[in-house]
Amino acid sequence: MASDAAQRERQLGLHKLIVCMIAAILLILLAAVFLFLHPEPLLKGKPAAYWLAQLENGSIPAQREVRDAFDHALPDDVPFLLKAVRIQKRPLLQQLKQWWWDWRIRMQNKKFGALPGLRLTGPIQDGRFALRWFAAQSLERLGPNAPAAGPVMIGLLRDKHSTIDPATAVSVLSKLGPAAAPIIPDLLELLPNLPPHLRISVLSILANVGPTQSRVRSAIKGSLHDLEPDVRFAAATLVWTLTQDHELILPALIGLRDHGEAGLRWSVIELLERIGPSRSEVIEATATFLLDENPRVRARAARALGNFGSLPADSKAALQNATNDSYVFVREEAAAALDKLSK
Repeated sequence: MASDAAQRERQLGLHKLIVCMIAAILLILLAAVFLFLHPEPLLKGKPAAYWLAQLENGSIPAQREVRDAFDHALPDDVPFLLKAVRIQKRPLLQQLKQWWWDWRIRMQNKKFGALPGLRLTGPIQDGRFALRWFAAQSLERLGPNAPAAGPVMIGLLRDKHSTIDPATAVSVLSKLGPAAAPIIPDLLELLPNLPPHLRISVLSILANVGPTQSRVRSAIKGSLHDLEPDVRFAAATLVWTLTQDHELILPALIGLRDHGEAGLRWSVIELLERIGPSRSEVIEATATFLLDENPRVRARAARALGNFGSLPADSKAALQNATNDSYVFVREEAAAALDKLSK
């Protein structure tokens, strides 16, 4: 009976082994079918792991190969680029190498901790950042030929732990052109939560892609009341370009007289000059810059007034006063403007 029990136990163990082997074969077959139906995107016939290893290689030929491959990426390579721009995990072999070096570095640093000059650093550099950067640059270069980049970049902008810098994502979106039309609702949703410099870029994208859409125009007009002076000026420029409505943007421009840097106030004068002297408010707003704290801004205001053709008495008096400015180039611009007006 003992031998029968042992035989049954062996048979049971054999059955279990057969079942495990069948399960393993099925898993391998399922993995093969999945890989066949969802092949890994390649660049120049090579996977992301290869290009990551080349970036971490550090040799000049390897770096040159990477740059050449990404610089000549084609629209067919967009699936690879979209994967590369989101890469987070490293291939297992490279991760094991990094762990080994990290352990070696910790041991060496612990041994030479009293001598900072002998502290070691790892020879293996993490190439994921560089891989994402190269991929983003290629997507930006492909522009409208990579429409699938739109939703991906929106996802990266929404992700608080994004794999790329938000400015890079917005830069890719800015090159999509008409292909960015489907993501207009997403851009409108993201607009208030972006940093000022990115709000300006997104406003420009919206104006270029959907200038006739009422929700786009409403968003741009709403930005005339943004807390950031640069954003308000960008919105004013876009509103003028889209609608030629100087009455709408004049309050925003006048409000910028005491805000922002001198370069911004200079740009405000240029926009006022573009609007022209059709309304007395434009001339009056330009004349107020003759009292600006920056002499170059005062000189620019004098030149703009001279280009208006004719001035009201008070604005002309302000220009006359500028001929007594403490800076010679301001006096020269004011005198030249008055001479131009008198002809």
